[in-house]
Amino acid sequence: MTDPHVNPFSLSLPRDVVHNVYRHCDSNDTLMAFSHVCHMWRQTAHSFTGFWARIDLHLHRRDPELKLAYWLQRAGQRLLTINVYAFWNEGAFDDMNEARSIETLVLRIGVTLRGLMDRWESFHIDAGPRTIELLLPVCAGYAPKLKYFSIDAENHSSPTSKPLPVPLLSSAGRDPGHNLSVSIKSYNPRLTTFGNRITELSMQGNFDAPLSLKDILYIFRACPNLVSCDLSAPGMLEPDLVGFNGFIELAQIATLTISLRQITWTTTAMSALWSIFDASRLLSSVFIGDEDTEFDEEEIAPPFQENPLTLENIETFGIHWNPFAHPLLQYLTLPRVKKLALTNTPNDVVYRVIASSPDLRSLSLYQAPQTPANPNIPPISLPALISLSIHGSLQILDGINAPKLTSLSLEGDSAEPSKLRAPISAFFERSASDLIALSLNCVDTTDEDILWLFERVPKLEALGLSRCSISDAVLMRLAKPPSPEENTDWCLSHLKRAKIYRCSQITPNGVIQLLASRNSGPASHITGCFTFAGKLSKEDRQTILSYGNFLDPIQTFLSAGLNSNNDEP
Repeated sequence: MTDPHVNPFSLSLPRDVVHNVYRHCDSNDTLMAFSHVCHMWRQTAHSFTGFWARIDLHLHRRDPELKLAYWLQRAGQRLLTINVYAFWNEGAFDDMNEARSIETLVLRIGVTLRGLMDRWESFHIDAGPRTIELLLPVCAGYAPKLKYFSIDAENHSSPTSKPLPVPLLSSAGRDPGHNLSVSIKSYNPRLTTFGNRITELSMQGNFDAPLSLKDILYIFRACPNLVSCDLSAPGMLEPDLVGFNGFIELAQIATLTISLRQITWTTTAMSALWSIFDASRLLSSVFIGDEDTEFDEEEIAPPFQENPLTLENIETFGIHWNPFAHPLLQYLTLPRVKKLALTNTPNDVVYRVIASSPDLRSLSLYQAPQTPANPNIPPISLPALISLSIHGSLQILDGINAPKLTSLSLEGDSAEPSKLRAPISAFFERSASDLIALSLNCVDTTDEDILWLFERVPKLEALGLSRCSISDAVLMRLAKPPSPEENTDWCLSHLKRAKIYRCSQITPNGVIQLLASRNSGPASHITGCFTFAGKLSKEDRQTILSYGNFLDPIQTFLSAGLNSNNDEP
């Protein structure tokens, strides 16, 4: 049946033109969509070997062997994209007869796939560890055309007893084959002799498939030609690595991300990471994270002493909740870093790093309360900085001068608004920047400071005030319309978005006056969201909503509930 929405011109195309269209399709989904144009297009698709070169094999469905044979017959000698899925019923391997039937099927499929390895271009398996451990050992061989290899056990809960090797063979003495991109989720295999082909590696583990420091160092040594590496998983408690000399060389590595939970970085492991930094001249992006903050609270970084190291090509560098990585920063210089994100790093270390980073454009600091920095130290000038975000220890703002800053976010202690050691106006007297976005969260600042600031940042487009000690006076100034007689314009005439959240001295009346004034014409129209610390009456809620969807959905719901007893039946 012909699709009624098809352009009639496509129905008149000769078969060879249609065939050429299929040759230029870059996905199986597009091929499938084109095959529904009409009967001739469908016939042409079925005669096109590329249509059959992607094989989606669902082992848990009926007759997967027949489907595999059918598609292979029609794929000719094309390179193959093979996707294997196995979603067995829960407990399938508990029944002896059913388990034997499954194992026999998987092994037969494996034998067929092994005979095709010289044509593998992409191989993906989405299955539980038991199925993976049945199939992979059968597929032992050389896959010279393979570009993508992935394992996904994320949706399968049965844990594996021990990691099995991926049995792909190396290219020793042969054509080295393509560079290989490998992605592995919730499984921890051993990357064997084909590791020298892997240039991109992503491993995401879970508690059934954690990563130890030994695992990580093994991966680095097995894959010496890595260009991009992303490792994310729960860690394993373990003693320091005995017999490891701490040296690893990844000469081609450009992007390195290590994010582990509940793992103690030993001196040996830190030395291994240092050796990667030292030997990798192409390294441009580094992130070291630990998602379990409570685990690290009482941990002390191990002894670490190295010669200072300058990483000339690093443009992005981040340490998130990992105190074991902080000693590294004491010896690192990042002269070309553009994006820097640090968590709980001592202020003196922060100042040392940024002082030698004149190209820094984005700085994000999540700091625990610390002893204030020495007020006699002059502020560090960051001439290229355009985005600054500080959470926690706000006094570090006093040590920064950023003349080109366009985005500033300050977040104090959530328990009560944090006081700045110096008024926020002092920072802008120093920096004199054309701010476009300003966000203050739990910051104890005055109306006078904010209004003074508004006069000096006329280009501000986005304003966020959350749990701050400001009053309706700020909103009244924003609501004051232009006066030709006084030759005045709107305060923040470029303001487009405003978000105010639970500022205790901001009232519904102040917000209503702001919206009534600014949204009276398109030139001054603003969007945003307002959430109040106190109760919101039914009348105020209706008035605010009459200007648009300006209320947080939760407050709208709660306000409706609080006022339901006053509603007419």
